[in-house]
Amino acid sequence: MKKTKILFLAAVMIAAVGFAQTPLQIKDLNNDGSYDIDEFSNSYSKGYNDYDADKDGRINDVEFYDTTYNRLDINRDGRLTNEEWTAGNRYYGNYIPANRYANNPPQYISRAEFADRFKDTDYYRSYDTNSDGYIDSSEMNQNTFNLIDKNKDGTLDADELKDFQ
Repeated sequence: MKKTKILFLAAVMIAAVGFAQTPLQIKDLNNDGSYDIDEFSNSYSKGYNDYDADKDGRINDVEFYDTTYNRLDINRDGRLTNEEWTAGNRYYGNYIPANRYANNPPQYISRAEFADRFKDTDYYRSYDTNSDGYIDSSEMNQNTFNLIDKNKDGTLDADELKDFQ
């Protein structure tokens, strides 16, 4: 019985890691070769529930930072290494520069350090566009869309989406 439980838990963990790394599948509903905010939101909103841990329809700062940390912590060991930070900071690097990465040897950033360092930046507020203290799905979709839309033409092409996870 104990062996069955261990195998089941291992299978659940493997499935969870695989799901977290599944690429976003956006459907080009109007077949124009690019993706507008509605097409992006249609697919991206499904990931909103990953952030909304208490399922109240809003993302508070704790949920936001915990989920962001988890997405960066590739090996799920609770320590964000320099390699994990470097691989994932293309969007966060503007808010936490490399010289503020980690103060503790060996170089890793804990969940608490991560949240503390972001709290004195505008990162959360950049998503909370109506300044109500929470991020709703439309704020999350629009801000993420704007980050990906490198040429600021209001649509996403394959090149802009290829590195996005």
